[in-house]
Amino acid sequence: MVEAGRPRPAGILLVEDDRDVREALAEVLEEEGFQVSRARTGVDALEQLGKSHRLPAAIVLDLMMPVMDGWEFRSLQESHYEWASIPVVVISADTDAKDKSSALRPIACLRKPLDIDELLAILTGVTRAAGDPTPKSVDGPGQKNKGA
Repeated sequence: MVEAGRPRPAGILLVEDDRDVREALAEVLEEEGFQVSRARTGVDALEQLGKSHRLPAAIVLDLMMPVMDGWEFRSLQESHYEWASIPVVVISADTDAKDKSSALRPIACLRKPLDIDELLAILTGVTRAAGDPTPKSVDGPGQKNKGA
């Protein structure tokens, strides 16, 4: 339950520097009914969080980015009262990403290329727990709603 006066969670903040990956992933998430905000760097993501009237239910965070990487972003995110509790899913092509990201305390660490069904299942669970509307796909992650 969201406290009175606090911003209500609103979708996913996707932080990924690779334009093609960012757009493809956002498209898949949007097709599954998620609202997606996009950020190219940690700096962009912090600016969006600062300007937003509604916090994201989760952040999908690449670790290796220019300007501000995932580690620095996460440190600053956790230092801000309203942002600290936003769950983070780390994504990375690094073969040691899980070990390297453990200090960031993500709810999950997924290796690129991503298992989209796994990501969808994680984000669906997080958005439901945050009180966001369930994404439109009722057949389960990665499957199209056959009734639509």
